[in-house]
Amino acid sequence: MRSVKIQPNRSGIVSLIEDCLRSGGTDIHIKSPGRPQVRVGDRLLPTPHERITAVDAQNLLMALSELGGSERPLAQLRETRFAFGLDGLGRFRVQAVRQRGSWGIVLHVMATEAPSLGALGLDGRAAALVEMPSGLVVVGGSRQRHGVLAALARQYNHAVPGHLVTIEDPLDYLHKDLRASITQREVGEDVDSILQGLAAASQLDPDAVLVTDAPDPASAELLLRHAETGLMVFAGVACADTADPVAAFMRRLAGREAEAHQRVQGVLRGTILAPRVGPAVLAAAPAVADLLEPDPYATVA
Repeated sequence: MRSVKIQPNRSGIVSLIEDCLRSGGTDIHIKSPGRPQVRVGDRLLPTPHERITAVDAQNLLMALSELGGSERPLAQLRETRFAFGLDGLGRFRVQAVRQRGSWGIVLHVMATEAPSLGALGLDGRAAALVEMPSGLVVVGGSRQRHGVLAALARQYNHAVPGHLVTIEDPLDYLHKDLRASITQREVGEDVDSILQGLAAASQLDPDAVLVTDAPDPASAELLLRHAETGLMVFAGVACADTADPVAAFMRRLAGREAEAHQRVQGVLRGTILAPRVGPAVLAAAPAVADLLEPDPYATVA
């Protein structure tokens, strides 16, 4: 097949997006020197375009920046992230970094519908957690936890007439209000940090709060406070496939494990581990109590 040169402008990037969508792709990779590539499933496949230059990559990023409404000169940046929408095509997120003296770009196609709990291997017990009036659900894992959290938000949207505030880094799925009202805030776009988003959430009259990670002690503390004051909290925690998400959450409160154990025990409703391969694994109350008793942080006399 004869290679075609991609036009390093707005029409060229839109054409590349259209080709990606037709192929069922989820991400476009652009860097110099090389041909643009598209991720389809778990494979990164080359497109039939000619190799692009460093100037091409910069011009394509400029076109994307215009679509995203960014006016900051690229010369001032070493990396940038933004999102934009195209009528009839969808919404997209761009992550661009300088590499080897030129720009490397990854454009992600944001899904319009989050996965269902059933599609991730979770049963009705997970759906029941969503409908609890208050408490804490901890979702552990690496990148896969984002899908589980999105599925919990989807279930909330279908089942609960309440207000769910999400703080996401990054925002992967878009939720349209159904039975619930959902306010989605993305770190870097709508809020500076997860901690800042959590602090502001209490002013938005929420019934539930969801975060994709609890990266620091202050965030973990604020999540606990939200659960203790009557909100339903869905807390993502980055951890290994073999880790206990609850223990990973409590480690965010370094030096206060004994106190944290008692507080978590009082609000914990369930824990979900999202491994890289295979279905998500749920442990719901009362099984969760077995993970916390006896206190693993108790001092042995």
